[in-house]
Amino acid sequence: MESIHKNQINELARKNNKNLVSLYMPAVRKGNETEQNAIRFKNLIGQVENILSGSGIRDKEIKALLKPTIDLLNDRSFWEHQAEGLAVFVEPGNLRYFKLPVKFEEVASVNDKYFIKPLIPFYSPVTDFYLLVISQEKTKLYHGSRFQMERISAGEIIDNIDEFMEYEDPEKQLQFHTGTADSPGQRSAMFHGHGVGGDDTQRKEFLLRFMQNINRGVSKMIAGSNIPLIIAGIEYVIHIYRKANSYPDILEEAIEKNPDDMQMNELHRYAVEITENRSMKDFEETIGRFNQLRGMGKSTSDLSRIVKDSHAGKIDTLLVDPHLEKFGGYNKDDNSVTVHDNKKDGDEDLVDAVFRQTVLHDGNVHVIEPDTLDSGQRIAAILRY
Repeated sequence: MESIHKNQINELARKNNKNLVSLYMPAVRKGNETEQNAIRFKNLIGQVENILSGSGIRDKEIKALLKPTIDLLNDRSFWEHQAEGLAVFVEPGNLRYFKLPVKFEEVASVNDKYFIKPLIPFYSPVTDFYLLVISQEKTKLYHGSRFQMERISAGEIIDNIDEFMEYEDPEKQLQFHTGTADSPGQRSAMFHGHGVGGDDTQRKEFLLRFMQNINRGVSKMIAGSNIPLIIAGIEYVIHIYRKANSYPDILEEAIEKNPDDMQMNELHRYAVEITENRSMKDFEETIGRFNQLRGMGKSTSDLSRIVKDSHAGKIDTLLVDPHLEKFGGYNKDDNSVTVHDNKKDGDEDLVDAVFRQTVLHDGNVHVIEPDTLDSGQRIAAILRY
């Protein structure tokens, strides 16, 4: 897969089984140096073999568990087409991989849970958006993040206005048809609702029906996702689509430009700017809420308390620097926590554990920098109670 989304991170967080293997590595996208990718992966497999062997696992079981990784290692075309980083998750009889646009540090982990801390940036609320591009030629729907954007199949939606005109009323299609060869500008006039045959009122009604058709298909595809929808198109089109829209999470901000004049990377850049400006406002409000609630005992930057409260499902919002490393363990029998700066035998990564528990209890997660909080802490939490 070329991306990872919240629901997939949730699935990984829920896994609990012996010998779950988590592998992360940076990757080379193209060129002769792509040969390094398979070499890195082979070395990670070797580390996992050593971990399993040191745990007393028999060679036969190790080979069976790691067979999917060997098959992937031998897939030469796979290694020639990578993103910036690769995350691989292996359990008995199954392997999942994600080619992701960030350079991971090399990690080889074997545990009863997947190691998911490197995925924290992908759980941030600013990562996901839908972009609906409404154009005279073609209407397109994308699912994107700050890192990348990929197109979603429109299914059976008639997303070309000329096709919709012909489908709805062939005679009216002749009346309103704008032509392409002699007067290219006239096609956009249909979208603007001015000056091309027929009555303006009829044309506006027709465009509204066209937008309602698009809305029915789009809303059906993304229903219940709670991901913000951004519209791209000329101002008049956006105005009409808003009348037809039934998706509750459509944003007021839009890309008011002619999509036919824009490349996909431009559309992505504008969409990311909109979502990040919006999320920055939300983030600033979250930091303000954290500071306000400290005096009421409903927010904390004490790691031991955060660990305990995460297991109790008390964390509403986790603020965390993904590069923070703290090790130790949580004892549910006496609700105690041990914390170490350096990993000792039997320790787990406490940041990974807190992130997992926050995900499992439907909490929110914000990435912070080392100097974000006045206290200088690199992990903090707003509590539900």
